[in-house]
Amino acid sequence: MYPPDPSSAAHCTIGGNIAENAGGARAVKYGVTRDYVLGLEMVLADGTVLRTGGKAVKNVTGYDLTRLLVGSEGTLGIVTQALLKLIPLPGERRTARALFPSLEGACRAVERSIRAGTVPAAAEIMDRTCLEAVAGFQGPALDSGVEAAVIFEFDGDGPESLERQIARALSSCREAGVVDFRVAASPQEAEELWSTRRGLSAAVAALAPNRIGEDISVPRAAFPEIVRRIRAIGRQYGLVIAAFGHAGDGNLHPSILTDLSQPGARQKVDQAVGAIFQAALQLGGTLSGEHGIGVTKKDYIAAALGEAGVATLRAIKKALDPQGILNPGKIF
Repeated sequence: MYPPDPSSAAHCTIGGNIAENAGGARAVKYGVTRDYVLGLEMVLADGTVLRTGGKAVKNVTGYDLTRLLVGSEGTLGIVTQALLKLIPLPGERRTARALFPSLEGACRAVERSIRAGTVPAAAEIMDRTCLEAVAGFQGPALDSGVEAAVIFEFDGDGPESLERQIARALSSCREAGVVDFRVAASPQEAEELWSTRRGLSAAVAALAPNRIGEDISVPRAAFPEIVRRIRAIGRQYGLVIAAFGHAGDGNLHPSILTDLSQPGARQKVDQAVGAIFQAALQLGGTLSGEHGIGVTKKDYIAAALGEAGVATLRAIKKALDPQGILNPGKIF
C-alpha cells in the first residue's frame, strides 16, 4: 500500500501532495508524503529537467534534493514524475470510537496509549462543536455528557496483535475517563464510524457564514496544552473555534466560525489566528503540519524559522527561480 492518506484524496493529485508534503490520518504510524518519495523528475524555471533520488536504499550522493523539493509548494519546480515507495498491506484493520467528557481527556488518552506502546494507524480527535455539526447531518443527537471523541484505527498481522492493541488503548482511555468505547464489528460499521470524520469539514463549515480553517503542529506531548490554549483564545476574542485533527502526531486544525460581514469580525479573527500561531511556536511547534505556508501564513514565517532561515529559503529560491515565475508570491 501507499500509506499517505490526505482527507482530500478523492480530489488531490500526487504532484500536489508532493508540493505540500501532505499528511493525513495515518501519519502517526506511517509518516507523511516525504517518507515515501524515493525520487523525482522536476522541470525547473528555465526548463531544465532535474532528476533526483532513485531506487537505491542508501544514497548520500550530494545534497538531498528530493527532500528539498518535497514541500516546496510549487515555488522551485513542477513535478512531472515521482518514484514512490510502497509497503506491505497490513493483514487486518480494526476501527474503534471513544467518547470522552472532556477534550483534554481525549487528548490524554491518545498520548497515554502511544506511551504504553500502542501506536494506532490513526487517532483522529473531534471536539463537541464538531460532533454536534456532524450529528446535525447524520444523527442521532449527541449525549449531553460527551465533549470529545477519538476515532482509532489499528492494524496488524493478525487478530491477536489487534486485540492487544485495542486492549491497551481501552485501558489508556479508561484512565482518561472514557464514557463509551465502541469497536466496529464489521467493515460496514467501521465505515459508519469513519463517516463522522470524513464529513467533518463540510459539516463544520455549515455552522457559520464563514469558516477560517488553520493547520498547526506541536510535539505530541504538547497536544493537550495547545488545545487548552486555543479554547482560551476563543474565549478571549469571543469566537467559536472548533477543534479537530490528528491527535496521534500533534497536528491540529482549529476552525474559527464567524460572520466576516459583521463590524470588527475580521480584526478579531486575525488577532485570534496570530495568537494561535504564537501558542504553537511557544510550545515548540510550527505553523503548518501538512497544508503549507502559501499566502496566508507568509507574515508569520520569520517567527517560525528566524531571519537566517528565511534568508536561506530566499537564496535557494533565487538560485533556482531567479525571475520568480514559479508560484509567485507564495511562502515569503
